[in-house]
Order: sequence, then C-alpha cells, then structure tokens
Amino acid sequence: TFRNPVYLSMGIGTPILYLFLFAPLLKNFVGFQGFPTENIFEVFIPGMAVMIAFFSGLFSGWGMIDELRSGVIERFYVSPCSRGALLGGFVLRDLCSMLLQVTAFLMFSTLFGYKISFMSLLLLYAVLSLLLITVSSFANGLGLLVRRSDILAPIVQGINLPTMLLSGVLLPMSLAPFWLKIIAHSSPMFYAVEAARALQMADYGNPYIFYCFLLFLPLSVFTFLWTTTLFKKAVV
Repeated sequence: TFRNPVYLSMGIGTPILYLFLFAPLLKNFVGFQGFPTENIFEVFIPGMAVMIAFFSGLFSGWGMIDELRSGVIERFYVSPCSRGALLGGFVLRDLCSMLLQVTAFLMFSTLFGYKISFMSLLLLYAVLSLLLITVSSFANGLGLLVRRSDILAPIVQGINLPTMLLSGVLLPMSLAPFWLKIIAHSSPMFYAVEAARALQMADYGNPYIFYCFLLFLPLSVFTFLWTTTLFKKAVV
C-alpha cells in the first residue's frame, strides 16, 4: 500500500475536497427544522469519516481480482497458515489504511475549528472499524465470486449509489421527507453515520450508537466467515 501512495493520497484528498467545496453550502441549512446543530462541521466531518471507511472497503474487491490474476492466491496453496488468517491479512491492510486516512483527515479538519473528545474519538474508530471489516470482507467475497473487473464494476456501483444516498453522509436524513427517512433505515451505513454524528456531539445515550454496534458486530462476523468460506474454495 505504501508503494502505491496515489491510493492513500486520493483517499485523504477526496474528503478534503468535499470539505472545501461542499461543506460551505451547508451553512444555509443552519437553523432549518431538522438540522441537528448550528455547527456544520459537527454534521459534515463525521459523515466524511464514515465515507472514507465505506470506500476503503468497497473497492477492495478489485485488489482481490488482481491477486487472483497475478497468481498470488495460487501461491497460498502451499501455505500451512489458516485461510481465515490469510483473508484477515487483506482486511487488516484495508483497516490500517482506513484508520490512517481518517486520522489524517480529522487532523486536517482541526484547521477549520473541528474538535472531538477523546472518548468519542475512540468510539468513532470502533464504529469505522466494524464498518470497514464488514464492507471489505463483503467486497473481497464479491471479487472471489465474480473474478472479473467488468462484472464487479456495475455491481459495486449498484451498491454504492443507493447506499450513499440513503446514508445521509452529505446531508442529514433529518431533513428528508418522512417516506425517505423510513427507506433510509434499510441502509446499514445510515446507522453508522447517525452513530458517528451522535458521538461527535458526545450524545452517548443516543440509541443509534447502540443500534450501530448491534447491527455491525454480527454483520462483520458473518461477512468475514462468508468470505473465508469462499477463500477456502479458492485456496484449496
């Protein structure tokens, strides 16, 4: 990953561009009914952190396809290491990369007056880590299933667009009409975004924090075990 600095730089640069070019538009929403705070960065920056975690995992399927094509996965045939540990290496790489990007983004955001308590930051990292493990495991599983970039691309885009629109990453879903709020609850990422914003405001009693952990703890385990099963078939 460090030998490919373009990946890391774009992962950090994209949310920074949003911070410069999109966040100022939210100032006109302050005071609207449904806008949760008078500080736009308390809404926008946690959403961007979730977006970094989501994208860091979602596009890992292409890396798995490249590993299959280049013969790396085939070389694992002779390894005595457990197949779950081998897959865990891919997920752990994505996790470390994501945490590095989020940390750099949050440090840059302090230039805009952004602040977060230490306890909220730790819990935010936990939320982002569970999201990353879930999405990265799922994306790697898709890569093992389809094994072709031209097939994976439309599937990922088909997942990406509705998930992003329903999550409230850019604008809080509290501004949405009632019917859209109901549909948004079908998106797992919605709970991560709501939990991240509640943690930003140190609202530890917010039920979305509990819902987020209740959802992603078993979901991360399930997706990892599912992908491990696929990985075992690929690495006999």
